[in-house]
Amino acid sequence: MTNQRKSKFWNDSNKLVSFSAILISAVSLFILIYQTNLASKQFELEQKQQLASVKPYLQIFQGYTPEDDFVYIKI
Repeated sequence: MTNQRKSKFWNDSNKLVSFSAILISAVSLFILIYQTNLASKQFELEQKQQLASVKPYLQIFQGYTPEDDFVYIKI
């Protein structure tokens, strides 16, 4: 009798389709969570890379006074 119940479950197309849909949605949810995690890690790495690639801002002023010439450098 248990063999008939098992075969009934898998022979019923509505149950098979609904089980397949639940399985596919569960796998899709896992993939979505994994991709979100990867995207956040990638964003953090890109942000670190952008901060590391910033060059210092350098200003050079040259002035003249009657007493002497001077150069002013500001970093």
